[in-house]
Amino acid sequence: MPVQIFALNFDFYYDLDEGHHDESQTPQLNDHGEQYVVVWYDGNFFNGPDFPSTGYMTLTQAKNYAASVVQGIEWNEPFTSNYC
Repeated sequence: MPVQIFALNFDFYYDLDEGHHDESQTPQLNDHGEQYVVVWYDGNFFNGPDFPSTGYMTLTQAKNYAASVVQGIEWNEPFTSNYC
């Protein structure tokens, strides 16, 4: 099963509920303004068939979550270091 981790510069589930927040709710982002989500398919983030996992504040947390679901993951380095 393909597994990918994406660093998003927004809180996916917070934005999904746009207009339905309590005043006390805020996006859950790390110090870099990102969260990491796990997806269970091979392809572009926005073309996926399912919603991503809960957002994690660190890459290590996201990797640990993925490894807890799928045993024996072989991690590859990112395809690019040129991030927009």
